[in-house]
Amino acid sequence: MLAMTELNYRKLPVSGWTLVCFHPETTKRVFRWKPVKQLANTLALVLLLSFSVVLHAQVNISVDGVSKSMEENILAHFGKLSKEDLGDKDQLSRRVAEVTRKASRALGYYNAEVTYTIKKNRLRLTVDPGKPVRLSEAEIKVEGEGAGFPSITQFLDQQTFQRGDILSHDKYEQFKRMLLRICQSNGYMDAAYSKNILLVNLQDLTAQVQLLLDTGHRYKIGSIRFEGSDLDEDLLLRLTPFVSGEEVETEQLLLFRRNLLDSNYFQSAVVNQERTDDYRVNLLVHLLDSKQHQYDVGLGYSTDTGPRAKFRWEQPQLNSRGHSSHVEANISKIQQEITGRYVIPLREPLRHFLQFDTGYQRKDVEDTKTELISVGTLLTHIDEDEWRTDYSLDIDNETSKVGEQPTTEVLYMIPGVAWSRTMLPAGIDPLSGSRYWIGLSTSGEALGSDTNFFKAHGLVKWLVDLGNNNSLLTVRFEGGAIATDDIFQVPVLQRFFTGGDQTVRGYSFESLAPRNENDDLVGGRFLNVGSLELSHRFADAWRGALFVDTGRAYNDSSDNFSTGVGAGVRWLSPIGQIRFDLAFPLDQDENDDKYQIHISMGPPL
Repeated sequence: MLAMTELNYRKLPVSGWTLVCFHPETTKRVFRWKPVKQLANTLALVLLLSFSVVLHAQVNISVDGVSKSMEENILAHFGKLSKEDLGDKDQLSRRVAEVTRKASRALGYYNAEVTYTIKKNRLRLTVDPGKPVRLSEAEIKVEGEGAGFPSITQFLDQQTFQRGDILSHDKYEQFKRMLLRICQSNGYMDAAYSKNILLVNLQDLTAQVQLLLDTGHRYKIGSIRFEGSDLDEDLLLRLTPFVSGEEVETEQLLLFRRNLLDSNYFQSAVVNQERTDDYRVNLLVHLLDSKQHQYDVGLGYSTDTGPRAKFRWEQPQLNSRGHSSHVEANISKIQQEITGRYVIPLREPLRHFLQFDTGYQRKDVEDTKTELISVGTLLTHIDEDEWRTDYSLDIDNETSKVGEQPTTEVLYMIPGVAWSRTMLPAGIDPLSGSRYWIGLSTSGEALGSDTNFFKAHGLVKWLVDLGNNNSLLTVRFEGGAIATDDIFQVPVLQRFFTGGDQTVRGYSFESLAPRNENDDLVGGRFLNVGSLELSHRFADAWRGALFVDTGRAYNDSSDNFSTGVGAGVRWLSPIGQIRFDLAFPLDQDENDDKYQIHISMGPPL
C-alpha cells in the first residue's frame, strides 16, 4: 500500500495548480493529477488519507483479572498499538505474552497466564496472575566508616522489607538507590554495593534479598576558589554555607549554588568538584556577573485608577563589596510614586542587610490630596524559618488638603517594626501558598509629631488547593487600628482607607473611609477587610474566578461593611499571571459607578 507523507504543490504558468505526490522512501514521482479533474482528485485524496488514518488508528487495550497497579503496569509496557499491529497474529501473541510476563514479574507474579480477544479496534486481555513470589529473607547490612551514621541507620530502621511481603522489583530498586543516595549525599562519595543479590525460587515461590553496602570514607570540603567575578572574595565566602574542613553534604552544595543565584549578583554559577586522594573535595566556582543595569516594566488598568505603569531600574553590583540599588516608579492618574533604595549586605548577605530609602508620593483621591517626601533606613534580618523582620526609622514630610480645608504640612519621625513571611511554590500557577505580614509603628510629640499615635496593621492570605489540582480557594483578611486621642491630628497617609483592586473590588480606589460634613474623605482609625475567591483551571493557560470582597475603614464600630462581587479570568502567560476582573458593588449611591474593571499582573500572593 502507498503511504503518503509528503505533498508538494507548485503553480504552473498555464495550466494552474498541479498536485505531485512523492513516495516517502524513494521520493520518486508516483502520479500526477491535472486541474480538469480537480474535484474528483480532491475526493480521492481525502478518501486515501482517511483510509491511512483509520489503518493507523490507535487500538484501545483493556486488562481484566488483575489489580489496578498490575493493569497500569501492563498498559505502560504495551505502549501504543495500531490496528495494523492486530493483523499479524503470531507477532501479536508474542508481544502479549512478553509484555504480560515483564509487567507481572516486576510486581512479583512469575506465573501469570494471559489470553486475549480482538473486537474491532479493541484488544482485551484476560490475565490470571497466579500466586505471587513472597520474601522469605531480607539480609541488608552496611559496613565501613558510615555504618553507624544517623541518617543511614534511621533509613535502615524504616525499611519495609518484611518476611511474607510480595516481591516488588520496583520497591527493591528504589530501596537500593535511596540507600546509596543517602550515603553519597552525606559525604560517603565512594559508597558502593559489594553484594547485591536477589534470589528467586520459582518452585516454592520465595525470594531472598542480600545487600551489603560499603560506605567508604567520608569526604570533607577542601579548597574553595572563585573565578569570573569582580566581587570581593570575602563577600563570596559569606554566601557560602560551609567552610573548608567541614564534611561534604549534597544539600549544602545545592544551597551554595542557590545562594549564589538568589543573590542576583550573577547570571550563572557553576560549581565543579574535584576529589583528592586524602578524601577531600575541592570546589572551583565559575561565575558570570549580572548585567550592571536591569530594567522591569509593568502595565495595568482599572476603572478606578485608569491606566497605570510601573518602571524599575536595578543595579545589582555598584562595587566589589556587593552594594546594590534600585529606583522604582509607579504612575497612575490618581497616584504617582517614585522610590529609591541603596542596599548594603551585612554578615549574611541574603539574610542580613541594611537599606537606605528615599521617595516621593503624590495622591489625589476625590477631594483629598496628599504629597509625601520621605527618607528612612531599614535593617532586615531573615531567620531560618524564612520569617523576615524589618526595623525601620522614617522621617516623613506630608502636605495634605482635604476638601475646602486649609492645606496642612507636618514633619514627623516614625520608628517601626514589621514581621512577614511569604511561602509560594515556584511556577506561574501555584496551588498552595501563604503570606503573613504585620507592622507596628508609632510617633509622638517627643519625636517631633503633632500628636501621639500607635498603629498596628496586619494581613494574612492563603491559597488552598481544593483537591483536584484545578480548583483553588484564595482567602484574604486584613485589619488595622490606630491608638490616638485625635485621629484628625494623625497624618492623612497614616490613616486607613480601603476600596480598589487590591482590597474591595467593585469600589473606587480608597473610596471606602469616613467622610467629613462636606463628604470629603478623611480616613479612619480602624480597618476590616475580607475576601474569598474561587477559581478553576478550565484550560492549560486559563482560570475562571468568582469572588466576593467586603470591608470598611471606620471610626465608629456601627459603620457598615461595603461588599463587592464579581467574576474574572486569569491568563497563565509565560511572563506571569495576568488577571482581568469585572466587579459590582452591592452598596453604592446613585452617583457611584455601577461596576469596576480591574486588570493586573503578578503572583497570586
